[in-house]
Amino acid sequence: MNGTEYESSTPIGDNVFTDDNLSQVVINGVDQGKMVLVSKYPYNGGTRFCIRQQTDEEKLIDTLKSENANLNQQLTDTQVALCDVYEMIAGLM
Repeated sequence: MNGTEYESSTPIGDNVFTDDNLSQVVINGVDQGKMVLVSKYPYNGGTRFCIRQQTDEEKLIDTLKSENANLNQQLTDTQVALCDVYEMIAGLM
């Protein structure tokens, strides 16, 4: 760590800094929780990058996205069940 930036002596690809990989960050054995990439750039043959904690607003947005995904799945399940009932009723006529 150099100030608020981290340095790697080897290049780090963009695929390392995905939302999934940043969802549970551990630094020096300390769980930091979900973090956000601020910047990343080549430096002395390696990579220098900066990550930060999520803001309360970002945490709220993540929670709302998760709840929305759950509601969408429930809606889809209900629609499938209604189609099954319709097909069953149509088969009786």
